[in-house]
Amino acid sequence: MYLTKRQSELLDYLRKTIAVQGYAPSLEEMAEHFELSSVGTVHKHLKALEEKGVIRRQWNRSRAIEIVDMPDGKARRLPILGKLAAGKPIAARSGSESVAVPEDMLGRGSAYVLQVEGAGLISEHLMDGDLVVVEQRDTPRDGEVVVVLYDDNARVGKFEQQGERQILRHRDPARPVEVLIPERCKIHGVVLGVLRRMRASAGAAG
Repeated sequence: MYLTKRQSELLDYLRKTIAVQGYAPSLEEMAEHFELSSVGTVHKHLKALEEKGVIRRQWNRSRAIEIVDMPDGKARRLPILGKLAAGKPIAARSGSESVAVPEDMLGRGSAYVLQVEGAGLISEHLMDGDLVVVEQRDTPRDGEVVVVLYDDNARVGKFEQQGERQILRHRDPARPVEVLIPERCKIHGVVLGVLRRMRASAGAAG
């Protein structure tokens, strides 16, 4: 489930306001907070949040808004920090877009999300638009899949320790393994999982 920058900001505002005063702000207060000229725009964002299942509203009470958390705390909302494209630097994303990630996908460390851009990582089974969940860790264990910046260009592959050497092994058997030269590379993090939105093919029936 994706939240746009504005939806994420509105959800954070609702959560904080309800925690402080015990009830939701009015449509007018929300519009004033975000410097919007129309409460209709606020209503549109609230409707989108409701359709995505993160809030509940009572139709006859304007301030009756309930924040819906995943049952048993089984999801955590992580920031989408940048775009991941093969052979390019990781492009930081401005704003506060976020996505809910299942707790059982996560470890104990700090984590974030990178969005795959382009088809350059298809050989690593990563498609354009995929959301890669990354644990912020620069000391991977043998066999873990990592995001590496090599000469400031992104790579994804399986980390292996071979004696004193550290190598990056790719899924595509045609690609040679890469020896990681410490002075030229930085391990950006360990891949914990991938979120993918399935799209219907163009022209598909139905």
